[in-house]
Amino acid sequence: MTESVFITPTPLQDAEIASLRARVGWLCHLARFAAVAWAFWAVLVFLRTRLPAEEYITQLAAAVDFDPALISRDGYWMAFALGLIDQGFAVAFAVAVWRLMGGYLRGDIFSAAAAHRLRAVALFGFAAIVASIFLAIASAALLTTAIFAKAPLWSWVGPTDLLYAVGCAFFLALSAIFKAAAEIADEYAQIV
Repeated sequence: MTESVFITPTPLQDAEIASLRARVGWLCHLARFAAVAWAFWAVLVFLRTRLPAEEYITQLAAAVDFDPALISRDGYWMAFALGLIDQGFAVAFAVAVWRLMGGYLRGDIFSAAAAHRLRAVALFGFAAIVASIFLAIASAALLTTAIFAKAPLWSWVGPTDLLYAVGCAFFLALSAIFKAAAEIADEYAQIV
């Protein structure tokens, strides 16, 4: 079965799309810009807290109570690079939300392609959660293993991580439901 079929919209379809856009268009735009603002904010906070290097190392050493001399310059910059990769996952999630909402704004809502875009949001969300946890641990190891003796387990994986995972699981389930509904609708259209 094809993933999406281009159909020239009839005036009724155009009217339905216009009506839908009038009802939920502002929500789609809000979601798009909120996702972009969140990703931009996350990157900005990351850069602001990690630069300059000396200030970050001093604050981290004071917060976790270890000697800042334990952190090498190379270790800091490798940890910083991992942090940038983590931010890349956040940006990818925001791009997936932007694309999903863009499809909705075009009227592509109850289709297999829309379900795939929703699935992408869920998967990029899961990737961002996992990357955030594991890259934080790897970054700490690159900085100094002394952090592990001082930082409790809950500081690496918190309840918000689970909340985000539940949200992503919901989107993943919803994408499977929408895909199945789109396939049933396609089969029904072929019969009729």
